[in-house]
Parts: sequence; structure tokens; C-alpha cells
Amino acid sequence: MRIQYFLVAYLLVGPSVFAQKDIPVNDYLAKAEAIQYDNVDSALFFAKAANQLAANAGDSVLYATTLNRLAVVYYISGDYDKSFAHFLFAKEIFERHDDSRGLAFSLNGVGLIYLSEKSYGQALAIWEHCLQENRKLNDTISISKNLINLSIVLEELERYEEGKAYLLQSMALLANRGEQVYTVMTKNRLGRISYLMEDHAMAKSYYLEVLGQLDTVNKWEKAYAYTGLAEVYYHLGHSAAAEEAGLKGFEFADQVGAYWDLARVTEILSRVFEQSGKYEKAVKFVRLNKMYSDSLYNETKDRQLAQLHLKLTKADNQNLQVENELAKQTASRRNYGLLFSTAGLMLLIGLLFSLRRNLRLTKKYSRDLEEKSRSIEFQKQEIQHQNQSLKEINQTKDKLLSIVAHDLRSPLHSILQILEMYREGYFEDNQKDEALDLLYSQVVKTGTMLDNILKWVNEQIDNIHPKFQVVYPGQEIEALISTYEFQAKSKCIDVRHKQPVPPPIWVDKGHFQVIIQNLLHNAIKFTPFGGQIDIFYTQDGTNVQIHLRDSGNGMDDAKLSIFNASENARITSNIGTANETGSGLGLMLVKQFVVNNQGAIQLLRDSGSGAEFVITFLKVERDA
Repeated sequence: MRIQYFLVAYLLVGPSVFAQKDIPVNDYLAKAEAIQYDNVDSALFFAKAANQLAANAGDSVLYATTLNRLAVVYYISGDYDKSFAHFLFAKEIFERHDDSRGLAFSLNGVGLIYLSEKSYGQALAIWEHCLQENRKLNDTISISKNLINLSIVLEELERYEEGKAYLLQSMALLANRGEQVYTVMTKNRLGRISYLMEDHAMAKSYYLEVLGQLDTVNKWEKAYAYTGLAEVYYHLGHSAAAEEAGLKGFEFADQVGAYWDLARVTEILSRVFEQSGKYEKAVKFVRLNKMYSDSLYNETKDRQLAQLHLKLTKADNQNLQVENELAKQTASRRNYGLLFSTAGLMLLIGLLFSLRRNLRLTKKYSRDLEEKSRSIEFQKQEIQHQNQSLKEINQTKDKLLSIVAHDLRSPLHSILQILEMYREGYFEDNQKDEALDLLYSQVVKTGTMLDNILKWVNEQIDNIHPKFQVVYPGQEIEALISTYEFQAKSKCIDVRHKQPVPPPIWVDKGHFQVIIQNLLHNAIKFTPFGGQIDIFYTQDGTNVQIHLRDSGNGMDDAKLSIFNASENARITSNIGTANETGSGLGLMLVKQFVVNNQGAIQLLRDSGSGAEFVITFLKVERDA
């Protein structure tokens, strides 16, 4: 992950608004604020005590202020649901009392929750509004917090230059103010965004500035700075320095329970130890990284499901309100009818007047009933639309699970093959270490592939439509060839990736990886022992063609016609040259994803001596 949401909780620290001075609410809130990043449990105790005192005092504004502080502590502890509820409650109170400062504080917290849910557009809109309000108040510290928040969400949107500009504004505002917390945080964020912009020297400089003040910097900022410094050293090739910084970052992140930094630093340490040949430690940190990453992924999915259930519950409540309103209208009509009937019997002289009035009322009630009926029909259609959306989400989930299962099948088969050979004693004593190294390499590559697939699946969870971006096909294909290195070597197949490097293409990166993985796996499957696979490129004015040719037996006329047909027919799987099995799903996904990415695919056969796939994608025009 490129963003650590626990870190942005610092942005909520600031001056609180208090209404009474004769009770120790201020003292409790100050204690909670002072220790909230180093001792969350104690901070929660003081914040709850202040909240109870404010409730007993009966002061709404003071009570809302304690709700804001409780929301901050809940956010730091990772309990986003409680944090969100407290911020919203405080927001309603401040709105009723027209308290701009308290309202800005609450809105800022709501923006942080949206950021944790990856609702970047909503977070950006709220923080831009907060920035306007704080500029009206001329509150330098709050303006600085808003600028840092805006840089974080712009970083997520990969708008790095805009994010860096906001951070430089924050540094200018904080100059000579002695505001240590926000100055340190701004430098850390500048280090991060410089790293993402590949300005490693500047990133290193910012991180070292932060770590040069260790006596005054809290553990959260230390964890962030050491982790960032480890990333920089690793990419500069300084393994020893990266290891030292990474272990310090891990120590501080573990002390404060910073799961986002823990996920980031364990990934870097696993790479550093692997690069240094310390495989036992590398495996340890690979496992830790998976644990922290899985925890963060599950937490995000649980929140999304809870929001979906909340929407369905609201729809049910609206239906009940409509039914109740109709019942009231029916009872009202009956009462009026009885009233006018009785009046007609008692006042014979007023019979005509009463009948005329009754007719007018009946028409009015009929119009009301028609309006209610239209409202009910509209809500019925909305519920049907929601049901259809749920059905589409479920279908998307099934398709994504099929993709994950299919792409993991081949590397897992390779791992199982090595283990079976090891168990059956095929390896001599002098070959066992080499076999274990091969097994470890295959596991690491499979784990990396799984991480990439899960990250892509997480991005595609709402729908499976392509998200177009600039992709360098030569780099992606080289990485995928490395993933299938063992399968090719086990059949003595020579995979030749011919250069020069092709120009970039316009395609969904995840879809492109699925396409190439399946075609490369298929080529290895149907290429005989000692064969070869050639990957090369051609291009014209607007397109890039990727050629993948094998020296197998090719496809028969039936399968060739089905694959080149316009309809999306299922292709029956054949047994590979080493008795490999399949499901036929891979080529179906390849064909569908190529079409979805506005590309084209063609299958050629060379007189029974092999098959060649030609995939065409739109070329990205570079600036001169």
C-alpha cells in the first residue's frame, strides 16, 4: 500500500473549543490529546471521562467537542466505525449552533474516514470545503492540516505535482512558528511524495531531517520516516542501510500498532533479506507482510459490506413509512365519510352542500392516492435496480474468483511437482539444496503473482470493466516470463523474448497480465520437450502487435475456427505434451479481455508445426 491511514490521524490534533471552565473537562481532553499517539488505551479513558462530564454539564457545544476528541482516539486505534459515528454526531450539533470551528474539525474527520474507505472523490470535496472555511477563520494550523490531507488524497489519485505544491504551502505557513508536530509530518509527506516521483535524493534528505530530531519526534513519525528511508536505500541499492532503517521502522511501527507501516516495512525487509541471501529472515518477513496485508484487506471488505447492508435497511424503512402513510390516509377518509353522513342525517337542509363538499374531498384524496401510488412504484423500481446491482456484483465476484483460481493453478502444480520429486527421492544429496532454492524461488514468485492478482481483484471488485492506463509491454512480459521460468525449464523449453523494447500501449494492466499469463502458460503446455517459444513485436502507425509463437503441434481446424469466431464460445481443453490438464477457461478469458480492451487477437497455425497468437493493442503516442 502507498498510503498509511493511521498516520493522517495527526491532522486532527489541534486547539479544542471549550465552553465551560469550572469543570475539569479541559484537563481530561488535554491529557487525551497529549498521549493519544503513544498510549491509545489511556487516551481513550481520559476522552470518555471528559465526554461524561460534558454530558452531565448539559453544554451541547462542549459535549460535541468531547465527541470530536473521542472520534480522534477511535480513529487512531483503528475503530473507524465508532470514529465515523462520533464525528457525524458532533457535526450535527455544531451545525445547529453555527459553530464553524467545531464543524470544520468534524468534517475533517469525516474526510479521513472516506479516505480509509478509498472514497477519494468524497474526501477531496470535503477537504477542499474545509480549506475554504479555515481560510475564512485565518487559522494557520488548521489550514496546514487541510493542505497535508489534500496532498494525501492527491497522492492516491497519482496527482503528485499538485500534492507536492500543497505540502510546500504547508511548510511556508509553519515556518518560524515552532509547530513541531505538523512540521515533522509535512517533511515526512514530502519525503514520501518525492520518493513516488523518483526523486530519491530529495526523499532521503527529508527523512533524515525528521530523524535528526529523534528526541522530539513521536513513535508514529519515527516509524514512518525509518520505513520511507528503507525504501529509498533499497531502491538505491544500499542493502545494509536499508536493512538497518527497515528494522528500526518495524520496531517503532510494532510498538504503536501501525498496521499500514507494518505492511509496508515488512515487504521492504523481505526484499532486502532475499537480496542479501538471508533467506530464513526473508521468509519470516514475507509471512508477516501477508498477515498485515490480509488484515487490512479484510477490514476494508467488511466495511464495504456493512455499508451495503445499511443501504438496504434504509430502503426497507422507506417502504414501511410509505405503508404507514397510506394507512393514515385511509383512516382519515373513513372518518370524513362518517362525519359527513351523520351531518347529512341531522341537517337535511344542508344535504346538497354537504354532498358537494364531500365530492371535492373525495377528488382530493384520489389525487393524493395516485401520487402515493406513483411514489410506491418509483421505490419499487429503485429496489429492483438495487437487486440487479447486487446480482451483477455477485457475478463479478464469481468471475474474479475464476480468474484467481485459474492463474494460480499452474505455479501451484509446479510447486507440488518439486515436492513430490523431493519426497520420492529423485534428488541426490548434492542436488537437494539446489531443489530447495528452486522451490523457494517458485514460492516467492507465486506469492508475488498472488499479491498482484489480489490487488487487481480488489480494484475490480465493483465491476470488471477495464481501467485504461499506460503499460510498457516489454517490462510486464519479462516479469511474467520469470514467473513461468520453472515450468519452461522442466520441459527444456527455450523462451526467447526478442527486443528492441516496444512502445507503451493503452490497456488495463491487470487484464494485460491475465492475457499474457494464459497465452504463455498455454504455449509451455503444448510445446514438446526441447522446443522453443518466441515472443516478438511489430507495430504500425497506431497499434502494437505482440506475437507469441510456439513449436508445438498447433490447434486443429475445429478449435481454430471456434477461437477466431465472433461469438464467445467455450473452448474444450486438451492434454499438454507433459500430460498437463486444463479447464478451457483461460483462452475464453483471453478472448474476452482482449475485446474489452479494444484490442484484437488472431490465432495462426503453421502446417501443424506450431501455433502463433497475434494480439493487437492501441499504441500510446509519445510527445516529441
